[in-house]
Amino acid sequence: AWLMIHDAGPLGLKAIYDRAGLPPRLFQAVRAGVDTWRTLQAEGVDTSGDDFRQQMLERFLTQRPNAPREDLAYLMERLDQDPAVIRVSAAA
Repeated sequence: AWLMIHDAGPLGLKAIYDRAGLPPRLFQAVRAGVDTWRTLQAEGVDTSGDDFRQQMLERFLTQRPNAPREDLAYLMERLDQDPAVIRVSAAA
């Protein structure tokens, strides 16, 4: 699966995404997330913790200014939240 996620061809992430039955409109956001993760990892950024979450969101917001308004609003709300609150709600 790892190879498929990082394969830009037709048998890559898109194939996994489609097989999972996820909404087609969100694929570009998922693709942007994978690409951003790959870039940050190549830059040597620590991919664990709150700083990484913040960088992922910031990069998405700057690279995808034409994303649907609802998606941008959700991400902006996530940026405004205290990371400890996000961890607690995710664990619930």
